[in-house]
Amino acid sequence: GELLGWHDHIKRCCIADLVLDTSICSGIATSCDVLWSATPMISMAGDRMSNRIGASLLKIVGLDDLIADDLAAYKALALRINRDEEFFIGIIRKLETARSESTLFDTEKWIIDYELGLKEALRNFDN
Repeated sequence: GELLGWHDHIKRCCIADLVLDTSICSGIATSCDVLWSATPMISMAGDRMSNRIGASLLKIVGLDDLIADDLAAYKALALRINRDEEFFIGIIRKLETARSESTLFDTEKWIIDYELGLKEALRNFDN
């Protein structure tokens, strides 16, 4: 698709009812944007960093129940979200709350922690 500004990109994320995070290589920035847009996403935790990121993001926003253990559970979860409106709406509400309460979206805290980490690394390097 065409290159959009961030706000239009987020609006585009909202078009989907559900995002299926791939089991081979999880999304990273796009997954964060999807979760920010309050669009449900399901994932499977894999055995490598590249396929665990989606599951980690879901844990950070308090949606561990959207992480499937295997392909059968992944499919069942997708069908449940599609068929169970109360469950679907509950996920959206949790994601809307996560925007202001989750550390995933707390950029200011992330920057402070990152700067502290850099300062600590420099101190360790100098010693």
